[in-house]
Amino acid sequence: MKAHRYSRPQVAGIMLGVLCCSQAFAQFSAGIHLNEEPFRYEQTTADNRVSRLIARLETKDIVLRYTDQYGYLPDLLKSLEIPESSQGLVFSKTSMQVQHISRLNPRAIFFNDDTHVGWIRGSSLIEISAADPRLGAVFYTFDMLPWRVKLQRINDDCLGCHASSMTQGIPGHAVRSVFPTADGSIDVRRESFVTNPHPRIPKSKLDRGLVTVT
Repeated sequence: MKAHRYSRPQVAGIMLGVLCCSQAFAQFSAGIHLNEEPFRYEQTTADNRVSRLIARLETKDIVLRYTDQYGYLPDLLKSLEIPESSQGLVFSKTSMQVQHISRLNPRAIFFNDDTHVGWIRGSSLIEISAADPRLGAVFYTFDMLPWRVKLQRINDDCLGCHASSMTQGIPGHAVRSVFPTADGSIDVRRESFVTNPHPRIPKSKLDRGLVTVT
């Protein structure tokens, strides 16, 4: 696995909201009760790329190798069919691991069409999310200890952001751009922007020809 160059253009003040975020960044809930019908979120068995990997690990059908530099990350990405070249770097403190993130130590996010992995140099915890056909977004943590593989599903720590107004109240992924301060914390005085399939473009910009719609 190649060493990361943290001066690359991908380093930006953008929250890729595909992983667990800090509770300080949470949005208001849409009032949907996820543990009631039809979701029964915590009680329903997940069926996605990560849950299938957990099953393979439990039966020892697959063994992940630990490295001193990256822990289990290279083998984890390979087992999830996520290319290393997908890496994007985020230095804003929009993760549950805010204590590890800075401009000099951004969070690396790797992804494919349905699974996202967040890794921070110096942290033993990897954050993972996956799109599930029944549950929407499902979240996991990977505790990288050299003597054991501990990959488990989590719920409450992530749903504060990922089942909120940004995701229309159901478990999902979001991309949100924020203005970070010098240390990477969110500047709450500045406006942030959520990217979704139906962006709202002010009519004033359309009238003045500032936005072209095709």
